[in-house]
Amino acid sequence: TLPALPFTLWAARHIAIQIPNRTHLTHVILLFCGAAALHTALWVGLNANTEAAEHRFKNLLSHTQLSKHAGSYGWEILGRYYRLQKQSGKSLEAYRSALEANPNNYRHWIAVGNAYCDINQYDRGLIHLKKAAELQPEFAPTYSNIGVACLRLGQYQEALVYLKKAAELDDGIATVHSNLAMAYQALDQPDKAIEHLEKAITLKPDLADAHANLGAIYHHMDQPEKAIEHLEKAIALNPR
Repeated sequence: TLPALPFTLWAARHIAIQIPNRTHLTHVILLFCGAAALHTALWVGLNANTEAAEHRFKNLLSHTQLSKHAGSYGWEILGRYYRLQKQSGKSLEAYRSALEANPNNYRHWIAVGNAYCDINQYDRGLIHLKKAAELQPEFAPTYSNIGVACLRLGQYQEALVYLKKAAELDDGIATVHSNLAMAYQALDQPDKAIEHLEKAITLKPDLADAHANLGAIYHHMDQPEKAIEHLEKAIALNPR
C-alpha cells in the first residue's frame, strides 16, 4: 500500500547494505517477492467474492470497537458503495449508521438527506439537508440539494431561494444553474430559465439535460430551429 512504500524502500536499502553478497541478496529478494506475491494472491482471492467481502466489511463495522470518526467513515464508505450499486435502502441504512456514529459531521446529514430523496421521501430528505446547512452554512452543494428537493415537492419559490444561495456561494456549478432554470420555468419565467441554462452549458458543454431542457423551452416558445439544435445536441451527448 502507498503508506507502506517509504518503509519498504528503507527496508530494501537496509537489506542491501547488510547483505553485500549479490548471490545471497538475490535469494533474499526472491524470498521477499515470493512472500509478497503469495500474500497478494491470498488477499485478492479473499476479496474476489463481492458478497462475502461486503458482509465481512459490514460485520467488522458492526462488531469492532472503533472510534466515532473511524466508524462513521466506514459506514459512509459502505453507504457510498450501496448507492453506486443502486441499493437505495441499504445505502440509507449505512448512511444513518454513519450519522449515528458522528452526528456533528455535516457530510453525513447530506448523505442521509440525499438517500431519503433517492427513495422519494423528500420531506425527510429536506429535514436532514437543512440540518447540514446549519452545521456548514458555506457549502454550496447542500443548498443545491435542498433546492432540488423543493422542486420535487412543487415548492418552486422556496427552491429558488436555496438555489440562488448555492449560486451565490459558488457560481461555477453547472447543475445549480440547470436547476435554477427548472425553478424559473416552473414559475413561468422562460427568459430567466434560458439565461441559466445557457450559463450551465457554458460551464459544462456536455451537460445533456441542460440542452434537452433548453430545447423543450424553445419548442414551447415556438422556436423550432433552436429547439431542434439543442435537442439534437442532447441526443448526441446522451443517446439514451
